[in-house]
Amino acid sequence: MCESTREHEMVTQRRLLLPSSLVGQIEQHAARAFPEECCGILIGAMQGAGVFVQRAAAADNIAAGDRGRQYQIDWASLFMAVRQTRDSSEAIVGFYHSHPDGSYHPSFSDMREAWIDYAYLIVGVSSGGVTGMASWRVHEEGAPFTREMVERTESR
Repeated sequence: MCESTREHEMVTQRRLLLPSSLVGQIEQHAARAFPEECCGILIGAMQGAGVFVQRAAAADNIAAGDRGRQYQIDWASLFMAVRQTRDSSEAIVGFYHSHPDGSYHPSFSDMREAWIDYAYLIVGVSSGGVTGMASWRVHEEGAPFTREMVERTESR
């Protein structure tokens, strides 16, 4: 079971705007990967006080250790996302991964590995399916994760 940082949970006013079709895509990825962690890249743009996710790019989990407790996005997928967004209005706005223990709170290793000011969408999944999801963000080095609202939007 993942060690959680839940006791440090704070909520911000920033929102992650996520089309319903992408919610389904990410949840299916998490269910297929179970009992391992799935992972992927969130691509979109800032929109007012929110981050609008336009695409989710699934990636292979290339973690060298126990993939049921950790993930590492494969470098080829990350490089492809950087190339695709380099000369466009889109940007990498965050990442997603699953926790096969059903928790959607960040683990201590999630906090240790987090890039500052990117969204981290965590999907809880168990043998019975998806248990929930939440988005998290670290605003500065050494600071705890803060939870962001996840707002489902109509698919585009």
